[in-house]
Amino acid sequence: MNFPKTLLASVITLSLSACGGDSSSDNSATTPNVANVTHEGKAADGYLQDANVCLDLNDNKSCDDGEPSTTTDEKGAFTLDITQEQLGIHHLLVEAVANKTIDSDNPGVALTKSYTLTAPAGSSFISPVTTFIQNHIEKGSSVEEAVEIVKAQLGMNLDITQDYIAQKQSTSLSDAEKAEFEKLHKVAQVTSAIFANQLDEIKDSAAQSGISDAELMNAITEEVSNAISGIVSGVQSAGGAFDAGSVANSVKDKHINITAENLKDKVDANKAERDSVKSSVAELVENEGLLWLDSNTDITPRLEYGIITQDKDSNVDEQVYFSEPDFNSFDLQVSDSSENLQRALTADGWVTADDTIVTIEPRSDGAETLVTETKYLSLKATMNKVDVSGLNVKKILAKTADGGIWTSLYSDTLYFPQGTYAYNLKMQPEVESYFTFNEGNWCSEEQKAVRGGMCNSVAVETGVGLGAPATDLAQIFKDVADGDLNATAMMAGTSNGGIVAEIVAGGVVNFYTWDYIEPLSDVIAVGQWSDINNQGKVLRKVIAPEKLMNRNDITWTNFNRDDGTLYLTVVEGFVRVAGEVSLELEEEYVFGADTLQFLKDSFNNIIN
Repeated sequence: MNFPKTLLASVITLSLSACGGDSSSDNSATTPNVANVTHEGKAADGYLQDANVCLDLNDNKSCDDGEPSTTTDEKGAFTLDITQEQLGIHHLLVEAVANKTIDSDNPGVALTKSYTLTAPAGSSFISPVTTFIQNHIEKGSSVEEAVEIVKAQLGMNLDITQDYIAQKQSTSLSDAEKAEFEKLHKVAQVTSAIFANQLDEIKDSAAQSGISDAELMNAITEEVSNAISGIVSGVQSAGGAFDAGSVANSVKDKHINITAENLKDKVDANKAERDSVKSSVAELVENEGLLWLDSNTDITPRLEYGIITQDKDSNVDEQVYFSEPDFNSFDLQVSDSSENLQRALTADGWVTADDTIVTIEPRSDGAETLVTETKYLSLKATMNKVDVSGLNVKKILAKTADGGIWTSLYSDTLYFPQGTYAYNLKMQPEVESYFTFNEGNWCSEEQKAVRGGMCNSVAVETGVGLGAPATDLAQIFKDVADGDLNATAMMAGTSNGGIVAEIVAGGVVNFYTWDYIEPLSDVIAVGQWSDINNQGKVLRKVIAPEKLMNRNDITWTNFNRDDGTLYLTVVEGFVRVAGEVSLELEEEYVFGADTLQFLKDSFNNIIN
C-alpha cells in the first residue's frame, strides 16, 4: 500500500444528560451531584513555583476571574476546589508569569518571559508534553489517540503523561527507563523555551491583528508540535553538553517558522482544523476518490501521489504516480504482486505482507476499518472534513505526508479556491508491532536453490570461509563460553570483510571481524541474545552493543541501527534474518481527487 503511512482512530464524545420528573416528583432523586472535589496536581517544565493554575471554563487559554484557580507552591504542586463535572469536561491551564514564576531547573531565578501550558481534563500533571496532547484533543482526537500521536512524535514508549521529574529519580525503574524520562524532561525544557520565545516575539503583532490569546497560543503550540522530532534530535545531539536555551534556538532556526507576516495564515489554518466535521473515508473514496500526496528525496527529488477509489461492489483500487525529474509529468506505477518478497508473521505463519487496501468497512464505534490484503495489517481510521477555502496552500500542504517538495513548488501567496476541502485522516494499525523479513533477491538463482528459494539465509562459519546455510538455530550456538571457536554467522559487512557473531550459552554473543587476510580476529564486542515465542514461532533475538553499530567501516548490516537488534528464525527449512516493525499513530491531510488539477496547474505555472 502506498497510501500515506499515517495512523489514528476513534473519536470518543462525552455527552451529559439529565432526566427530570414532573413538579410533584422528588427532586432530590434527579438533582445532579454538584458537590466540590479536591483536585491535586503538579505543574512543570521543571517544577513551576508561583505559577497560576486554573480550570479554563471558557476555553480562552487564560485564567479569568470566576474560574477555579490557585498558585503553585515551591514543588509545583497545586490544589483546586472544583466540581466533579467541571473536572471531567474542562482542560487545565498553567500561566508561567515573567518576573514571578520560578522554574526548579533554575532555582531562585524568576522567569524573564511568560508562557502557557495546558493539560487534558482531569490531569494531575501539566507540562509542555501534556500541552501537545491537549492540542490534538482540541483538534478532534480522543485522549487515547492524542497520547499515542505525541508518543509517536517523541519516539518514546513510556507513559508521557507522568511526572517525568519524579519518574527519572524512581528507584522502581531501570536505568534505561529513567534515562528516557530524563530525555523527556529535556524535551520539555526546550519546548517551554520555544513557547516563551515565540510568544514574546509575536504577541504584540497578534494583538494588533486582532488575534486572541487563545488563537495565538493554539498557533504556537501547533507549530512547535510539528517540530517535536527536531526537538528530540536536538536533545540527543547535545548529549552531555545539553543547554535548553541553545537547543531551543537551534530548533527554532531549523524547524519553527511562525512570524508576524505568516501568523494570520497559520491561525486561519489552525482554526479551520478545529472547526472540522466528521467525515467518512468510504464515502470520499466512493464519491470522489481520495488523493494523497508524498515526495521522495532519496536519489533525485520526486513527487508522488495516489488516488484511491471504490466501485459499487465496495472493491478498492489505488493508482500511484511518480513524477518525471522536471515535475511536468507523472508516470503511473504498475506493481506486480509476484514481486512482493516481504513476509509478516501472523497467526497463519509467515505470510506475504501485503498492505494493499481491498475494502473499507464500518465499525460499531463510528470509525472505519481499512481492510488490507493481509488482514493482520488492517487499519482503524477516522477522518474529519476541513474547509480550506481561502487558506494558504503551503500551510495546508505542510500537514500532508509530503516531504517538502510539493510544498516548495508553490507561491507563498497562493490560496485554495472556494469550495476546497482537505481531510484530516487518522489511521491506527490493528497491531502495535509485527515481525517481518524480506526473502531477498540479491543472490543468484543457484544460491537461491540451496537456500530454500530465498536469498535471505544465514551461512554457518566453522572456522575459515563461508559454510553451508543453517537449517536450525542449534547450528549457530556454542555450549560453553570457552574453548575453540564453534559455529558463527555473518551479521554485517565491512569494507574488506564482515562481522560475525558467535552465540554462546548463557545469553552471550561474541562478535569478531573477518576478512580475506586474517579470517577471524579476537573478540571485538560482546552482546546478548534470548529466545522469544511469537505466533507459535521461535525467534532468537540478538542485540549488538552500540559501539559495534557505530563502526565507520560497516557497509551493510542485518541489525536495526536504532536499537542494535535482529532476529534469527527458521522459515521453510532455513534460518532467516528477521526484524520487528513497530507501528505508530500518525495523522495527515488528504484531499478529494478533484483537488489534484488545481495543485498541478498551480505549480506548473511556476515551473514553466
